[in-house]
Amino acid sequence: MSNCSSPTPSASYTESADGDELSSSCSPPLEIADTFPLPEAMPKSAFRAIGAAGPLSMHQRLLAMLQNELPQPLRCVAAEPCSTTGLENTMNAERKVGEKEADYLERRRKNNDSARRSREVRRRREETNRRQVEVLENENTQLRAQIALLRVEVSQLSLVLLAKGVTPLS
Repeated sequence: MSNCSSPTPSASYTESADGDELSSSCSPPLEIADTFPLPEAMPKSAFRAIGAAGPLSMHQRLLAMLQNELPQPLRCVAAEPCSTTGLENTMNAERKVGEKEADYLERRRKNNDSARRSREVRRRREETNRRQVEVLENENTQLRAQIALLRVEVSQLSLVLLAKGVTPLS
């Protein structure tokens, strides 16, 4: 029984060292030419530029597909069901990149809004502090003037006490 759960069979292949061997890991077996017709002038594999030393990573496959602009079928892995074609995976990857970019842009927008609100709150707080400083400076000036008047009054009262013969307390 196949370990593919995809309703449509897709071919995947591995290459031998000479690059000619095709094997299907999903049933029914399909030839590459049945799935993606390749021009005769092009090599059978878009991965020769990267190297056929062993199984290629998804990143290497995507790079090869983008460099050659050819959709390539994906291998089925025992733990995973058969995937869609490379072109669809590339489109899914682009969609994921688009979603990530949209998420990033949304986070940036929220951060910018938050920073704008924070700056506005800071400006309001600074303005409130400036007004409070002005009020306190005015109050301080009034209190200093009142202290000066009270000192004058104390000195006058001390003179009155001295005139009556009573010694004032310092």
